[in-house]
Formats: sequence, structure tokens, C-alpha cells
Amino acid sequence: MKKVIGGLFIAILVVLLLVQVASSVAKEDTTNSIYVCPMHPNVKSDQPGTCPICGMDLVPLNPESEKKEEEHSSLEHNSDSSSGTVYTCPMHPNIRSDKPGTCPICGMDLVPLEDTADKAASGDHIKIDPSVVQLMNVVTTTVERKDLVIPVIAVGFLTYDQKRMVSVTPRYSGWIERSYISSVGEKVKKGEVLFEIYSPEVVAAQEDLILALKYLHKLNTSSEAQRDIARSMVRSARDKLRFLGIDEIDISFVEKNLKTKESMPLRAPASGVVMKLSPGNVGMAVKPGYDLMHIADISTLLVRIDLFEEQIMFVEIGSRATVEVSYFPGEQFDSKVVYISPDIDPKTRTLPVFLEVNNSSEKLKVGMFVSVKFEDFIEKNSLVVPKTAVLRTGKRDVVVVEVDKGTFAVREVELGKENDNYYQVISGVEDGEKVVINSQFLIDTEANLRKAFMGSAHQSH
Repeated sequence: MKKVIGGLFIAILVVLLLVQVASSVAKEDTTNSIYVCPMHPNVKSDQPGTCPICGMDLVPLNPESEKKEEEHSSLEHNSDSSSGTVYTCPMHPNIRSDKPGTCPICGMDLVPLEDTADKAASGDHIKIDPSVVQLMNVVTTTVERKDLVIPVIAVGFLTYDQKRMVSVTPRYSGWIERSYISSVGEKVKKGEVLFEIYSPEVVAAQEDLILALKYLHKLNTSSEAQRDIARSMVRSARDKLRFLGIDEIDISFVEKNLKTKESMPLRAPASGVVMKLSPGNVGMAVKPGYDLMHIADISTLLVRIDLFEEQIMFVEIGSRATVEVSYFPGEQFDSKVVYISPDIDPKTRTLPVFLEVNNSSEKLKVGMFVSVKFEDFIEKNSLVVPKTAVLRTGKRDVVVVEVDKGTFAVREVELGKENDNYYQVISGVEDGEKVVINSQFLIDTEANLRKAFMGSAHQSH
């Protein structure tokens, strides 16, 4: 019995020892595990987490990766122990070697560390394998000098020319005896009778003129001095009627017939279209300044357009333009700028501009929408790049320049004027250089990542 109990005790001790050994091994394995980023192998950690560069989850190295890591470490060790040039991989900065070769991870040629660091610090240079360039569908074009043609196009609408509008108002008190205009839109000619108004003031002025004329006729045999006084009285009576707004035709009628008109005609001061008509019923009383009617001359109209801020520099007073209306396909109307507002509209950020357009044919109607095209502005011999070549980030404008076959540089540029296809370049690139017009965003992103890698690698080094 004692032998059985003793054997059982020994078995329990053996089991406990085995559990303790297994726990120690597991703890040692966990402690010794290395976690890396699948995208950035130079990022390592002894604990699970995320990559500080791209945010991906760190994963444990498998045996093959550990073997490669040992090889990489051996490369780094060899490079550290060497006093010569250090070579590194542009894609994997953690790779170090004391002699040229290829990267064991991606197969790219190793380059001197100093050259890579200088390129990353100075011009965001990046070297990409030709096969990768082809897969990225990188397309380049040559920077050139050419005349930059900048069209200036705007849309607007037709309106009345305020300088060609007149108001019909009496200069005396009276009552409307008759009205010859019935509605807005009627055409009138200068001198045409619009209303007949009875005014005691006008009748009295006519009588003064008749009396002065009769007095002058009686002085045929009188002295010249007396006749001059009579002529002065006639002129005063005639001027009084003229100041009351009586037309010369009606004054001549009074002088010729020596009799008054009880209802004096109120005539149109200009030809045009009635655009406003106040109620003027027969028998209605009127006073001086009463606005009876507005007449607009539509032989010339104005076009109101709103220019964007970048268009303002190309337009000035007197600038010529052609006006087109969709109602008359293929027909153009000449116009020129007659007024530019001094203020930009704070809501739309546009500048109101008015152009004068001939409408002697009266085809154009107020309120029509029109398109306006100014004469093209030409910037002679400008250094230009396609718009697709420029990356605009808000803070800076950059292009990707192909320095050599498979080698690219990210450069900041200063832009000038532009049209639909090109930007004018003030500085940043030279005539004859090649810029990337497709996939440049990928190259710029890669350059920024590599610059960040190089900075972190040099800090740790």
C-alpha cells in the first residue's frame, strides 16, 4: 500500500514539473515574438499593435520572415561594421549593405544611402522599377513654350439703357381731356400727341402771347424803340409757354392763328416704347411733376453680365465682344463695354459689367438671356504645362518631373494664368523637361512616404 501511494505522489510531481516547463516555454515564445507591419517591414514591435505609418495591424513574423529578418540584420550588421559606402533599398530603408546588390525583399537595386537621403531631403526624388512604372500607367509630356490663348466668356441678360429712357410729366396743373395711349408696349414717335390737357395756366400764357403780338402789329408806324419793347414782350410770352413744356408746333399755331387752345397737347419727348403707364383717365387732375408715362428707346440695349474674379483683368471700358442669342442661331450682335461696377458682389463674388449692343432691327427684347464672348486674350510665349500635370493641394501646387528613366522628382511650382487645358508656369520647371500627366498622385504619395521613412531611419541611425 505504501508503495502505491509513493508511486502516485511521484507521478503528480512529474506532471507539475511538465506543466511548469510548458508554461515557461510558452512565456519565452511570447516574449521573444516580433511583430511587424506587412507594408513597412522596418516597423517592428515586441507587442501587438498598429503601424504608426499606415495604421495596419502588426503581425508576428513567421519562420521564413524571421530567417529573412536575420539576414537583414546580418546585412545591417555588416554595413555598420564597414567603413565604406552604405547601400540601401529605396523601398525598404531598413535594408543595409556595404556593397551594391539587390533587395532580398522586392529585388530592386540597392543605392547609396547618402544619395537616397540627399534626394529625399532636397527634391523628393524617387526611383521606381520600370516594370512598376508600366503597371502604374505613368504618362509624361514635355514642358513647352507657346501662346496661351485665354477665352473670356460670360452669360447675361438684356435690359434697358437708362440713358435712353425719358419720363413724360406735365409742368403745369390741369385736367386730362383726352388720352391717346392705352397700354404698355405701344410704340410712339417723338412729337406724337400722348394727352390733351386743359390748364388755366397754359390758357393764360397763350393769351399773353396773343396780346403781345397784337400790340406789336399796332406799332407798325411807331418808333423803333417802341417796336423793340413790343418784340421783347412777345419773346417773354413765347418763352413762358416754352418753359411750361409747350411744343414749338403748338406755339406756332397760337402765333399764326392768334387764338388759344383750350386743351393743349402733351407730346412725346422721344421715340421709343411705352414701358410704364400710370393711370391717366379722362378728367383726372394732374400736377407739375406727375409721372404719366415712361418711354424707352430700344434701338440700343444694355447687356448685364457678371464676371468672375479671374476674368476681371481681361476686360476694360471699350472692350469689344460679340453677343449671341439662342433664339437667333448663327447670328451675332456687336457690343462694347460701357460701364464696369466699382464693387464686387459679396454674395456671388462676381463683378457686374454692362455692354452696349445695337438693336436697330428691334430683334432683341429686354429680358432675353444672351452669351457674351470677348476677344481672346493671348499671353505670348508662355511656359505651360497641361492641367492634368498639376496637383493642387490648397497650400501648394506641385508637378512630378521625370529626371531620368524611372527616376522622378516632386517639385513645387508657381502658376500664372490658365485656360481650359493649360497652366502658365512662373517658376518650378524648365522648358524641355518632362512632367507626369497620369498617375502622378501615386508617385507623389510614394515620395512623401519614403521621405518619412528616411527621416525616421536617420533619426534611429
